[in-house]
Amino acid sequence: MADTVSVLSDTVLELKEAMEEVEADGSLVTGIHLPAEMAKKLHSEIYQHNGVSDANELILIFGAEVLSQEASKLSFVTSSK
Repeated sequence: MADTVSVLSDTVLELKEAMEEVEADGSLVTGIHLPAEMAKKLHSEIYQHNGVSDANELILIFGAEVLSQEASKLSFVTSSK
């Protein structure tokens, strides 16, 4: 796991850590509202990693549906496990 984490960008790590914090109480993140700047950075990182960026949509991140890409702040929709 350490090798995988070391290649993740600051943006991806920020998102992953926020999700883990929300899920610490046993809930499961099912949806994500991304701020525009974070969505833009994630698109750029996908392009750098894969050589392509699929249109304008981020669909899933870490198994959670991206519900919006222009939120005023990062937020999550959760469900109980």
